[in-house]
Amino acid sequence: MQEARILFSYTRKTWEKRKEELINDLKDLIILKTILEGGSYGYEIRKKIRKDFGCNLAISSIYPELKEQERNGLITCRKVEVNGRLRKVYTATPVGFSFFRYNLMKLENVIKKLKNNPLLKWYSRALNHRD
Repeated sequence: MQEARILFSYTRKTWEKRKEELINDLKDLIILKTILEGGSYGYEIRKKIRKDFGCNLAISSIYPELKEQERNGLITCRKVEVNGRLRKVYTATPVGFSFFRYNLMKLENVIKKLKNNPLLKWYSRALNHRD
């Protein structure tokens, strides 16, 4: 029961802040993933991220990341008219796809190591057998 009190003392606001920090740390991959799902322009990318990840990345943080990814050859940009407005539509390159796949594999390895921590497994079993 002590563990539950500790867990729930970690307030919802704190969890949300941590989630925002993680999203921000992985912003490059999240933006690239969104573009890989289909060409998008800045505001549309922001909406998709909000829908998929439940957070609001500031548009002022998305555009510099798009420029950086374009500079690094991960995405390309072309101007297209959308609903009567000229938009910069971003599409992923083969290099961008490889970059995403490689980094996703690295993240999956980190998560697997976190989940397979022997101490975590022991602690979990100990909690379940305490009754």
